[in-house]
Amino acid sequence: MITATHMPSVTEDHLQAAYTLLAFKGLTFTQAMAHPIKRRVIEVCATSLRTDEYTRSHARTVVPVRRIKLGADGHPIGWCTQLVRGQFNPQPDLIGSTV
Repeated sequence: MITATHMPSVTEDHLQAAYTLLAFKGLTFTQAMAHPIKRRVIEVCATSLRTDEYTRSHARTVVPVRRIKLGADGHPIGWCTQLVRGQFNPQPDLIGSTV
């Protein structure tokens, strides 16, 4: 289970991305952050973006592997496909990356 202690903190890039997604009309970022309710909405959205980014960057691939299906007597009776966790390839941060 993913908890907040495993993830990095919410950055200014996350807050800016959340503000852009919410698209408050007639408010600048600093005005929206000065308003307590809008600030909390932006922080919750930024936390969700951070969690999604962390989940995507730490996901493992799933690889189908063919295996021999054995009968009751131990002799092969066919093939089956099993999904096996593949290698872990860490991805760069998606928000605020310079790539």
